[in-house]
Order: sequence, then structure tokens, then C-alpha cells
Amino acid sequence: MIEGLLSNDPALASVRIVGERGGSSTALHLVADWPGYFPHGPQIAKLLIDGGADIEAPDGSIGTPLDNAVGYACGANVASVLACLRRRAASRC
Repeated sequence: MIEGLLSNDPALASVRIVGERGGSSTALHLVADWPGYFPHGPQIAKLLIDGGADIEAPDGSIGTPLDNAVGYACGANVASVLACLRRRAASRC
């Protein structure tokens, strides 16, 4: 489903989601914030990154999606999402 949405509108990978208090995040931030809420977090993170999501996008609840994944390391799937983000960050060096 997410793959289809991204195929139809690639800009969705980078869209900013504005919160009630004015802060904003991306879908990748949300997956990295509390990966335990996303049973397929690593797969969703990969789809978003492959679709053009910026792994260094600022302004998540802690910072970048990678910062969020590290900061919320208590989440159920955080190790897998963190590994995905770290691999992608390293491949861009």
C-alpha cells in the first residue's frame, strides 16, 4: 500500500506533517520515533528512503530520523529501524 502511494506521488516521502503545536516531522521521523507502533517499521523506513525521504531532515521530536531512532531506543523494533537508517546514512558518506 505505501509503495503504491509513493509510486503515485513520490513527494509523499518528504512531506512535512505539522503538529498541533506548530512543530513538524516527516513520515520517516514518525517511523523512527516509536518504531514499536509500526510492525513493519524497517520495511516502511526503507520504502520512504528509497522514495526520496531525507534521512537528515531536521525538526523531529529529537532531531533527524536517526536522532529519533537512537533517542527512542526503547521501542520494540527500534534496532531494525536504526540499522536501516545507519546503513543508509553510511552509504551516503
